[in-house]
Order: sequence, then C-alpha cells, then structure tokens
Amino acid sequence: MTLLQMKAGGTEALVNSDNGQLVSLKEEGVEFMHDGGRSDSEDSAWRASEITCFPIFGRSNNHQVVFSGQTYDVDQHGLSRALPWKVVEYFHEGVTLDQFYRGDPIPNPKTGRKGHPDTMTYMPFHLRKIFNLRQHNLTAIFSVVNNGTGPMAYNFGWHPGFQIQGEVDQGVFLDSHGQWICSLDDVLESPNEVRVEKNCNEIVYLGDQARKIKVWTPADSFTDMVLWVPENTGPVCMEPVVNPIEPGAKYFDEGEFSVLEPGKGATYRVKIVLGDR
Repeated sequence: MTLLQMKAGGTEALVNSDNGQLVSLKEEGVEFMHDGGRSDSEDSAWRASEITCFPIFGRSNNHQVVFSGQTYDVDQHGLSRALPWKVVEYFHEGVTLDQFYRGDPIPNPKTGRKGHPDTMTYMPFHLRKIFNLRQHNLTAIFSVVNNGTGPMAYNFGWHPGFQIQGEVDQGVFLDSHGQWICSLDDVLESPNEVRVEKNCNEIVYLGDQARKIKVWTPADSFTDMVLWVPENTGPVCMEPVVNPIEPGAKYFDEGEFSVLEPGKGATYRVKIVLGDR
C-alpha cells in the first residue's frame, strides 16, 4: 500500500494510490474518514473509504441496464468501483487520478453471489478524480467523458464514508439552513436503507460542538444527498448524487438520468468542510 500525503496547515489527507481512494482526512489530528480503503484496515463493516458510483448509483433491476436497445450487465454502483485508478499528478496539496474503460467485459467483484453477473460491461468512458486540499477543507472534482461512438446514459454519485464523531446520541444531520434533517440514531436504526434528501446540495453532520463535517456541492452540480450506514456499525456515508432512482429500478427505462454525446464530458464538484466554518 502506497499512501500519498497532502497537508495544508493543520489539515492532512492520505490517498491510497493502490485503489485511488481518499483514506484519511484529519483536522488537528482528529480523523474524519472511514479507513476501510486501507489494506491494513481492521474494520470489516465497509471495505472502502470512498467509491465513485458510475454509470449508475444504487442497484439496478436484475443487475442490468438497457439503453438504445442494448442490454449491459452492471452491478450495484456501476463499473468504476471495480476498475483501477492511475495517479497522473501528485503534489503536497493535490492528487489527480485517471480511470479509463474501453468497453470490454471486466470481472465483477460480487461474482459468486446469487443473481450477480460474473462480468460487467458498458460503453467506453474516461473518469478523472482530483483531490485539492486546503486548510480546513478538501475539494473533490470529478469529470466524465464519453469515449464511445454513441450517446451514453448515466447516473453519477460519490460515496464517501466518515467516522462517527462523539457520542451516537449527540449526532444530528442539518441542511444548509441549519434545519434538522434527522438524528444519527435515525440512520443507524435502518442500516443498509438509503435515505434520499431531494434537491439538497448541503448536509452538515454535527457529532458534537467540536466535530463537524459539512458536505457541500454547487447547486448546478449534484442534485441530491444520500445518507447510509452499513449493517455492522462502521462509517456514516453522506453521498452527493445526480438523480438517484429507486433500488431495483429499470435503468435507464425509468427515472431521471443524464446523457453524454460521443466525445462530450461533464464535471461535478464536492467540498468537505471540517469544523465550524
């Protein structure tokens, strides 16, 4: 495992170059990220720290998507989580990673489970992920380009996991106006259930007065936010998403989705703000 360190004042971050995941985000020594993306992690609740969800977010009907008369085998959260990332730039406050997919079948990490396909396929694409660290915050920028010869339908999401801060009964989630969304207990009581906050571009997790995490996106970037926890208490996930649809829905026959013409791209931006700022 090779860890790329970023530092800005008292704010530090680590990216695991082996899987391209942001595995640590600290403010004055306090850890905020779930460490499941580290090879030496002892937490089995969720074996990732963050994943890029593309070309779908969530679980499709029969683990398949249909577009322009073509059927593709695509498991939960898409192909990106099963593909390698390559570091193309690294300096003390930033890391840039690329991911290319040519359209060939790739092994499905969930193969062997009942009903899951052995391989996954979709249209060719290029994803880029950029982490920029500043004091008290980290910005993640995602870009996707359609490298195929026809239109490409997709949904997009980022799925970061954060450590629970403070006592569970103190944890609350607030919107951009400081209004109550729910308590941490509310989320923990329904593990593996997706809670979607529609038309929401900011969620604040307040663990206690000293430990606060804000996940913010521009209004013209992601459309919604998702709250989720795994079955065994581990991370709490605050996930910006573009047009999520119901689990098991028929991608892309129903619900909202985006379409990129050949050679065209789209960009999405997220900022994680630490502390009361």
